[in-house]
Order: sequence, then structure tokens, then C-alpha cells
Amino acid sequence: MQAEELIRRKKALNLSNKLIAQYAELPLGTVQKIFSGETKKPRFETMYKIEQVLRFYESVAELGERKQNPEGGSSPIDNNLLRDPGVEYQVGTGAKKLPNPLAPTSSFEHKSEPAGSKREYTVEDYLALPDSARCELIDGKFYMMGAPSRLHQFLLAELWLLFRNCIEQHAGDRLCELWLSPCDVQLDNDNRTMVQPDLFIFCREEEDPARFHGAPVFALEILSPSTRAKDMTLKTWKYQNAGVKEYWIVDPENWKVYCYLFLEETQLNVTHFDSVIPLGISEGQCSIDLHALYERARAKF
Repeated sequence: MQAEELIRRKKALNLSNKLIAQYAELPLGTVQKIFSGETKKPRFETMYKIEQVLRFYESVAELGERKQNPEGGSSPIDNNLLRDPGVEYQVGTGAKKLPNPLAPTSSFEHKSEPAGSKREYTVEDYLALPDSARCELIDGKFYMMGAPSRLHQFLLAELWLLFRNCIEQHAGDRLCELWLSPCDVQLDNDNRTMVQPDLFIFCREEEDPARFHGAPVFALEILSPSTRAKDMTLKTWKYQNAGVKEYWIVDPENWKVYCYLFLEETQLNVTHFDSVIPLGISEGQCSIDLHALYERARAKF
């Protein structure tokens, strides 16, 4: 696709260079130079990443027009449908329930949605998006996910092996199975949320061959630039309130693991990646030894 066509589509969608850079996982300067015309021959890979972001927003815009104007006509697209992934959040410990990061009175600091933004989407809208649009639907809002990095996929594959061995050794007679992304989980079992945890454990039968319904007992997310804020705040709150018993957040940038155990009170343990971490839901029977994985990851990346 030519740069001129990307510029036209960006203008029609009213998207900022910063938002495109964040979700395409590109340097802001690179995106600015392309849309200003300074870069005459951008790399194919760069153009492809930008096009994927534009395609996602065009799909959401089309859905919004159909919902608000079923008989035709135009509807302006909200250029802040997704929360800013660069915002840092802090969560407390010891609370019976974590606060909703989207509530106006929340102690979480975040960039608010634009005034008058009340558009909500459903699972049917989610399923209507093209297969190339990697996103999650949470409480009626779309959250785009950039393509995972090599490090992300390396960690995901290795963690799956470690957790699978743990499940096979300690699940006993329980019907527990380990799954990895991309798998759709209709978390609240309603029509407004569909998430894709990087790793999750289900301990009950699931009759729907297309997706999972309800909360897994365990969920794990590996942070990336496009999902960091969402995984550390909104999804923490969503997982707890949906009934997830344990939630791990793996932070490759700082080599930390945030381990939430949602019992009567919320427990949070933050450990270095080079650790042996007990799996809380196994009641002390199983621990995940990350020493060897840490050494391989640091040597490889």
C-alpha cells in the first residue's frame, strides 16, 4: 500500500500518530516521518504494521455506523476507543475487591474516555471483525492488541510447558486443562466481554467448541507495549470480579512476575523472574521453576 493511501485513511479515521505508533509497536518518529512525507520509501514491514492498525479502526468504525445508523448515513469514529497503553497504573493490596479502573471515583489514574462516548459493542460485533483484527472486548469496548514479539512467544511456549507439567503431576482427579492464546474466553458469560489470556487453566467441562464460557481458575498475561496498562489494571479487576482464583502478570521488560491470589483478601507477590514461584491454586503442591527459562531468555534476547 502506498503512503498516500495510508495518509488518506488515517485522516478519515482522525487517528493520532502517537496512537498508531503505540498499537503498531513502532517508534513515534518513524510514524511521524511516514505521514509527513519525509520518508519516501518506508519499509514493507513498517507499512504493514500501520495498515493493520488502520484496518482495525475501520472495522470498528463500520460496526459503529451500523449500530447507530442502521438505515445508512455516516457516524464519526471515536479516536480514543482504546485506552492509552503507555499509562502506568498502581494497584493496592489487601483489599477484598480491587477498585474498578474505569469508575470515575477510582483511585486509579487514567486518561478518561472522551465526553459523550457511550458506544458499546457486543460479542456479535466482536465476531464480525476480520480475523486479522487482534483485539479483546471488555465491557462493550474494543482493545486492540499488537502482534506479539519473538520474546513474548518464546516465553509463552516455555511457560506452557512448565505449567503443563505442573498440571499433569498435581491435578489428580480434577478436570483441569491448560490452554494458550489465542482462545476466546467469554469471561463474564455475558454479551459484552471476550478476552484472550496468554495462558489459562479451566477445571470444568466446556461444551462450546468455539470458545470458553465463564472464568478460568488461573490466568496469565505476558506484558507487551500495546497491552501493558490494560493487563495490569483493567484485566486485573475483571479477572478478580469474574471469579478467577489466581492471576500472574509476566513483565519481560523488568523481568518481574506479579502474582495475584484472589481469596478473601487480595494477595499480591512481586518476584524476580529468576525464581521458583508456588502456584497458589495447587495448595502448595506445585511450583514453577523459572531459573532455566530466565537464563535462556536473557542469553537469546
